[in-house]
Amino acid sequence: MLRTLVQGLDFELGRGELLLIRGPNGAGKTTLLRTLCGLRLPAGGEVHWQGADIRANPAEFATALAYVGHASAVKGDLTPLENLRFLAAIAGAESTGTAAESALEEALREVGLARQIDLPSRRLSLGQRRRLALAPLLVHPRTLWV
Repeated sequence: MLRTLVQGLDFELGRGELLLIRGPNGAGKTTLLRTLCGLRLPAGGEVHWQGADIRANPAEFATALAYVGHASAVKGDLTPLENLRFLAAIAGAESTGTAAESALEEALREVGLARQIDLPSRRLSLGQRRRLALAPLLVHPRTLWV
C-alpha cells in the first residue's frame, strides 16, 4: 500500500540557514531526510543542490553532504581517536601521519573530548557520543549538514 507522506513541498535554504523538521512518529521525517540526502528516490519531483538535481552528479553531492542521524556511527570498542581515524579512512581522507593525527586530536579538543581521547567510547555519555559523532565535521568540513 502506497501512502503519501509529503506533497507539494518546496523550500530553499541559503548558506548558514537551518530547517527544523518536526512531527509525530510515523509522519515521514526520516523518509524525508533520506530523500533529501539522496538515499531514497522521491516518487515524484526532484531534490536540487546548488541548482542541479542531486542525481545529475551524485559524487559531487556526496562529497558536500554530512549526514549525522539519530543513531551515531560511534563504535563503542574504539576510543574517540580511533573512531575518528576509522571515519577518516572510510571518507578516503588521510588518517595517518603527524599532521593528520594532530587534526584529529584538535577536533576532539574542540568538541570537549580531550580528556577522553583514549577511553573506550562505550564509556562516554550520550552527549559525549553526539559530540564525537560531530567531530569529523571539524576535520573534513562539509557544505551541507543533515
